[in-house]
Amino acid sequence: MAATAASAACGRWSAPLPGPERRCWCSPATSSTTAACPPALLDTFARVLDAAPFTTVVLPGNHDPLIDASPYRRLPATDNLRVLGLPDAIIELPDVALVVRGKAHETYDDMHPLPAPTAAPPAKTAGVRAVVVAHGHYVAGPGDLHRAWLIRDGDIAALGADYVALGHWDRRERVGAHPHVAYYSGSPDLAQSINVVRMRDGAPAAVFVRTLIDGRETPG
Repeated sequence: MAATAASAACGRWSAPLPGPERRCWCSPATSSTTAACPPALLDTFARVLDAAPFTTVVLPGNHDPLIDASPYRRLPATDNLRVLGLPDAIIELPDVALVVRGKAHETYDDMHPLPAPTAAPPAKTAGVRAVVVAHGHYVAGPGDLHRAWLIRDGDIAALGADYVALGHWDRRERVGAHPHVAYYSGSPDLAQSINVVRMRDGAPAAVFVRTLIDGRETPG
């Protein structure tokens, strides 16, 4: 995996929109390893998040697990960042009617990267959507079984999520069986895009691709 490939799956949730709609911008982080995050970079990251008009939810992945030296443990405090696993595996965002859950990588070792099906999100109220964030390798066939952090069709189906945001692959791709909505958004550096997910009451999550030019989102 290239140093600029995905190291975590993350969702960025916007401020509330008029009407019964939520949007989230989903893209993997683009750091390389835990040791490659000096304090100055963490300070800059925190300042950018503080200035953002939305909350960012991050799931630590296999390149940046929640070890003692994890950059997420060393980040300056910011109100706009929520890290799954520090300490909660379930994060509620009532201002945008979302519940986000995920299983953070805590070591560099192999593990099952999805929340247990029995670890259901809090009881939904009308209009609240459930998002799962996970970092692992989707099993498309027998040729994938030698890999680590495996995610199977049955795992995705058992989550009961409105949208599953996946990280680990550097390309954008939908995975899993219909009607479950699960996507790798790909590394923004390589895919040159991010996924925009729209959620309207009474309709499945809709995913749109926003292309990037020089790392910036294009209008539209």
